[in-house]
Amino acid sequence: MKIIYFTDENGRKVYVEVTDEVAENFRALQQEEWKTDAYEKYHTRSLEWLTEKGREFADESSDTERIYLEREEHLSRKNMHTKLKKAMSQLSEIQQATVHKLFVLNMTQAEIAREENVARSTIKERVDGIYAKLRKLLKIN
Repeated sequence: MKIIYFTDENGRKVYVEVTDEVAENFRALQQEEWKTDAYEKYHTRSLEWLTEKGREFADESSDTERIYLEREEHLSRKNMHTKLKKAMSQLSEIQQATVHKLFVLNMTQAEIAREENVARSTIKERVDGIYAKLRKLLKIN
């Protein structure tokens, strides 16, 4: 017979005489509990410890969904910009110049026609051709 002790709900030690087999089982359970506690203590970090180590957490008032969607939209635009740049390089020089005049210099088709001394319908056909080629290159319906 052996005497074991445990702490009751009031924090007092209670001693009990038990058989050798029960004492061994009790000791094995205690050791398993100590191992689990040690493991949790080693592998669990407090928020305070994490912030001391430089980890940052989202503010509860921040709109993480909006931030995520903005980031996705930014990446999508960046991807489209890359594709557009590649597609633009496949246009002829005159087509590239026309796109530059339309979208960078904000010229109208009529202004471009006057500058190049051609009919406005010529510029319209050229622009329609540019759009068709870009749609094909970018695979846009």
